[in-house]
Amino acid sequence: MTAPTGQFGGVVVGVDGSSRAGLAVDWGAAEAVRRGTSLHLVHAFEMVDSLVANDLMSPAEARATGQEICAAAERHALGTHPGLAVTSEVRLARPAATLVEASRHATLVVVGARGRGAVRGQLLGSTSRHLVARAHGPVVVIRHPAGGAGRPVVVGVDRAPRSTAALTFALDDAARRGVAVRAVHSTRRELPGGAKPGRPWPLGLVTEHEVNHLARAVMDLAAQFPAVDVDFHAVHDRPVDALLRYCAGAGLLVVGSRGLAPLASVLRGSVSQGLIGRAHCAVAVVRGPPRV
Repeated sequence: MTAPTGQFGGVVVGVDGSSRAGLAVDWGAAEAVRRGTSLHLVHAFEMVDSLVANDLMSPAEARATGQEICAAAERHALGTHPGLAVTSEVRLARPAATLVEASRHATLVVVGARGRGAVRGQLLGSTSRHLVARAHGPVVVIRHPAGGAGRPVVVGVDRAPRSTAALTFALDDAARRGVAVRAVHSTRRELPGGAKPGRPWPLGLVTEHEVNHLARAVMDLAAQFPAVDVDFHAVHDRPVDALLRYCAGAGLLVVGSRGLAPLASVLRGSVSQGLIGRAHCAVAVVRGPPRV
């Protein structure tokens, strides 16, 4: 079954036939069941400079291949979650732009961190980074198979407004899974451009009063989710390093997004961009209020 991307409001998964896209289908299908919504599979293929077997793929061939990829992904999702409402869509367009458009109405969008699938040249690695930087709603990036049940949700928190959205998403997700939340705040920012590693950067330090104020804010929001156990951790470390350490054994890592363009995000050392390529669990990047 097909459905236009721009009108879909459930869980959207980008598929390209790769193993990591398959992991994204697993995660997205399970999340759709937890949320009581449907699953929409999207395969997008850009015709420009796309070579298969050293021959230019025709639009008809590209569409047929995409339909096969979506059909296989749909069979897989229904095999593990019978009764799930699944739709699919093939577009001859840029994968990243297609998924960004889908994110306008989707509950969330799920993609693999990297993978070269049945259609060569369509790398979900670059797609995921562009999507994280430009999406209009939550994005979940998958690199590894999901762990066992009971794994906590780790969320990065700070004093920025984006932190509230990330924490709310984490608490809501933990409530659905019946797991705990670890809220982690790093009291040292990333080094600014031109600064030398290893030298103290006093302007990046956060006072004890500010940390206590943040801890109270975290617990105040957590009170809206009484079934979720929440721990607050303040550490003196770079955000990426701190979150990677605390997410060991976690089921999901959640961070807020600054909404930077992809190039600017890389140049400024975006925390979310640094995590999606290194975390050993799924990473959710959240911008704006969570969608339910």
